[in-house]
Amino acid sequence: MINFKQEDIVKSWINRYDAPLVSIQCLVYNHAPYIADCLDGILNQRTNFPFEVVVHEDASTDNSAEIIREYEKKFPLIIKPIYEKENQYSKHNIRNIINPLLRGKYVAVCEGDDYWCDSNKLQKQVEFLETHSDYSACTHNTFRTLLRGWFKRGKTLAMFEKKDKIFDISKISIMDCQYHTSSLVCKRDYFVNRPDFCFAQPGAGDLPLRIFLLMQGKIMRFGDVMSVYRSGVPGSWTRRIAMNRKKSIENTKNSIKMLQMANEWSDKKFNNKFEEYISYLHYKIILREKKFRLLTQDEYLKWWKKETFKNKFKLILKSMINRPL
Repeated sequence: MINFKQEDIVKSWINRYDAPLVSIQCLVYNHAPYIADCLDGILNQRTNFPFEVVVHEDASTDNSAEIIREYEKKFPLIIKPIYEKENQYSKHNIRNIINPLLRGKYVAVCEGDDYWCDSNKLQKQVEFLETHSDYSACTHNTFRTLLRGWFKRGKTLAMFEKKDKIFDISKISIMDCQYHTSSLVCKRDYFVNRPDFCFAQPGAGDLPLRIFLLMQGKIMRFGDVMSVYRSGVPGSWTRRIAMNRKKSIENTKNSIKMLQMANEWSDKKFNNKFEEYISYLHYKIILREKKFRLLTQDEYLKWWKKETFKNKFKLILKSMINRPL
């Protein structure tokens, strides 16, 4: 736990009695080894505006709740926890619990096994959104720390180029809009009023929100690295899917259904872009099902040709040793 006091944080707020300008959603389940880093990174933010952290502790079986209670006691003005007695993720009920508690004009996201590594992150992103009304969200680069893997375990790599990038759906492919969720700050109205396609298909992850935000306005991604994503956390949703070929294929098919729903929701305003993404996901399913003979078809061959030699080699190697692609 950080060694400064709550007063050290709020003294820079222009008016500490105002409602928070930013509400930070922090989902926690069995994150005891990591949650202190997460909360420390949030509390280390230097801002001139109030912020709050809505921590949803989803009935963990480790001591995550005890750790959060220590932070709640020391930072009661900022840490706003919810302690569940029964797991709500399995009931698909989390958003109904959390959304009414997000009071800020903006919502930021940091799950309990990730953390922020730049104390100016929130200030920089909020200042940008306050002066660029045509943007629905502001994101940034992220370090990916590999907790598992044959050769790269323990390595930390930047996920994207270290230069600023603007995502405008009128000018880019939907697939080009890439950022990690730990970097997201967006307008609260968009976050809490997402359309049905964002929740209709299980297993689509954060992709529906990204697409919805992209259809609402431009998205900035700063090149600066300001958060850390722990990849391969034991028991994490991403890890479970990555190691289960059948489940991975099922989730990709659900993502296709979600894209079709999003296309209909937008009255097919971006039809060509959605059809392109759907074609790519069909290609990914073919790879995961090891139906390489279908790559001769024009629809899929175009995607295979775009793969780097390194990626082609990795895909073929994994298929030979029966690992999920």
